Amino acid sequence: LENVDALGLYFQELDEIENQFPKILEIFDPEKKLLKEWKKKLDENADAMSDHMQELLGAGQIADLHDQIQISKALSRLDDYLTRKYFDTCREYQNQLYKEAPNSLQAAIADIKSHNYENVSLVMTEYEEAENNVFKKNLKQLKYVLNNSLETLIDQTKNQARFTAIGGHAAPEKIQLIVKNLKFIRQAGNFVQAFLNPTVLNELKTCEIAVKGRVEEGLIQLLKSIKGLISRHCFYEVNKQKQ
Repeated sequence: LENVDALGLYFQELDEIENQFPKILEIFDPEKKLLKEWKKKLDENADAMSDHMQELLGAGQIADLHDQIQISKALSRLDDYLTRKYFDTCREYQNQLYKEAPNSLQAAIADIKSHNYENVSLVMTEYEEAENNVFKKNLKQLKYVLNNSLETLIDQTKNQARFTAIGGHAAPEKIQLIVKNLKFIRQAGNFVQAFLNPTVLNELKTCEIAVKGRVEEGLIQLLKSIKGLISRHCFYEVNKQKQ
């Protein structure tokens, strides 16, 4: 901001000299190139910033776009001397960013439901880095959805582990589902643990060991049941359990 203010004062002084003491300016800058060149460079920079902000918007780089909006807002102090107005660019992309906010939020919620935690982490990090109340609110909502979703997944997985052996028979479909869920839980630990509350984070870290312990207990009970049937020569029942 200090540099922008200094440049603004520079333009103001040149304008005053041009209007009040044109002959003095002619001595130092007879073709008035100096002021024109500075204005031309700033107009070109405003165009380049607009193009860059469009790229950031398309790529969903919220934090970087927010930073560029803040820079263009600061540079808008020079708009009185320019053709291409920084404030117009600032307002245009600020509005587009607000319009995009609900879409990015819903997309992130969909990623939570499909356990795409890498994408969720990217969006939440962008929200966290953007100094913007709209995205701070979105981040709070995403944290709530993420924590509830993982808490439910962990509880379901633990409950499934209790029934890996049902009625003396193995339940391979249960084990397959547990393995799949544990993979999702590990991915959550890799990507989004920074956004979890302490209770859910602790459950996340201890879940795999607890689930594996319960599955082992179920399989041990199953093996004991098979051994008991073998000792009683109930080979038909043993064959059913193996299947």
